[in-house]
Amino acid sequence: MKRMIWLMVCLIGLMSLPEMTSAHAYLKQSNPSVNTELETSPKNISLVFSEPIQPAFHHIEIFGEDGNAELHESFIPEDDETKLIAKLKQDLGKGTYTIKWRVISSDGHPIEGTIPFTIGQEAVTKAAAEDHSSVYFPGLDKILIQGMQYLSFSLLIGFLFFHLWLFPRKKTFYSSQFSGIIWIAFTLLALSILLSLPLQTTTDAAVGWNSVFKVSLLKQTVFHTTFGTIWMIEMALLVILFSSLLLTKKVFPAAYGSFLLIAALMLCKASIGHTAAVNNQVLAVIMDFFHLLGMSLWLGNLLALVLLLPGESKKEKDNSIYWQTIQRFSTFAIVFVLILLVTGIYASVQHVSSIQSLVNTLYGKVLIGKVLLMLIMIGMGAYHFFRGKFKEKKLGPSVLIEFSIGLIIIILAALLTNLPPADSHEIDNSQVITIENYQVSLELTPSQTGLNELMVQVSEKNGTIPDIEQITGTLVSLDMNMGEGNVVLKKKESGTYTAAPIISMDGSWKLSIHVLTKEYESVDTDFPITISKPK
Repeated sequence: MKRMIWLMVCLIGLMSLPEMTSAHAYLKQSNPSVNTELETSPKNISLVFSEPIQPAFHHIEIFGEDGNAELHESFIPEDDETKLIAKLKQDLGKGTYTIKWRVISSDGHPIEGTIPFTIGQEAVTKAAAEDHSSVYFPGLDKILIQGMQYLSFSLLIGFLFFHLWLFPRKKTFYSSQFSGIIWIAFTLLALSILLSLPLQTTTDAAVGWNSVFKVSLLKQTVFHTTFGTIWMIEMALLVILFSSLLLTKKVFPAAYGSFLLIAALMLCKASIGHTAAVNNQVLAVIMDFFHLLGMSLWLGNLLALVLLLPGESKKEKDNSIYWQTIQRFSTFAIVFVLILLVTGIYASVQHVSSIQSLVNTLYGKVLIGKVLLMLIMIGMGAYHFFRGKFKEKKLGPSVLIEFSIGLIIIILAALLTNLPPADSHEIDNSQVITIENYQVSLELTPSQTGLNELMVQVSEKNGTIPDIEQITGTLVSLDMNMGEGNVVLKKKESGTYTAAPIISMDGSWKLSIHVLTKEYESVDTDFPITISKPK
């Protein structure tokens, strides 16, 4: 039974590798708003985000038909960390403009987007952006460096755990092989933490590795971002850990100190990133820490059982040390299972909103890939169970294959850590378009497949509500040929008309509005809209 529990840890633990993520920040409101037409130049540009943004590496630019418009440096008001403002140095003339912005969200990931608007022009239909912002997609360098950090955590804390609690003759156990692996793992950990500073700067400042080693850029990351504060703590812990590992061979209790220092470094890792963007940050950090701890203990001990245990057990006349160590690991496996289950369920409930989100987002597809690897692990676990059931055959090279699959899942975990989760913020299709002497505004909620509420308001530019004979709409999918869907809007009150269209597919659509006044004047305009799958 204990052997079976041990095998199940392989399956559950690797399935629950770190993927504690939260939605990246997104733009909630802007002034000017998307596709708005202003009578006069705005005095400043104001952006409001869904969560606080960091005080470093933010900027706003305006591009007009004649080039860039001059702006004072953007700033975050002291009383509202979700807002970014930049003041114009001079008034803008009539024309079409595009605001380009970029910020670092509280979880340490950059987001950027564009906002088109016009001044003093009678609009032709303007193209609205389908998504007002875009999020950062991790590069290979970030995935490899984070994967290296996860691996080094696993080796260090797993082998120390083996040294302290699994191997029966712990006071005489400190082989050259053990020492070599510990110092290789420490070197990988130190390298990954050192490289994480320029790596984060390349992301935040949007520069390449050839330009990142500027003192001004690195200082801005260290002293003006949450990441920088945690990074300095990590560097201090690394120095102390180095000293503690030097003492471990001669002073056995130093191994306990090394174990706690590695756990502290893992807590630092859990304190940056997506956990900074959730409402209950303390709970999120705790769950992420135990998630990482459970995974690291499992993978590290698995490799220790393969690399260290066979050689040490040969020193005994029988296999009692070998099977005693296996049984001890099986006992601890129960705790690992509980940790990984609780934290894995917490992450899944928070960040995978539906089956549709799971199969239609990149996050969900990567997660499915991990599950497929887990099916392979299940087969390998069953194989190892039947080999070791009667204590007749020891673990073989196939366990290394099992560990290698774990390494692949570590890389996928590093990717998931930087992807937006299988969820999305509510899409806002509110738009206002001016056609000749008329202003037409649109609201569509919830902007999801299925039943929606459509509201159209029509007024003249001077504010007068015209007498309207009829308003109709035509829906056309821009992603595939589905024909036209027609709706007739009913009067709700003066100038306001509503309908309840059913939209059959997510993606990009065009909603054409036709207004016929009592004087038989036609007002025709097209609204680009985006439809999501229901949450």
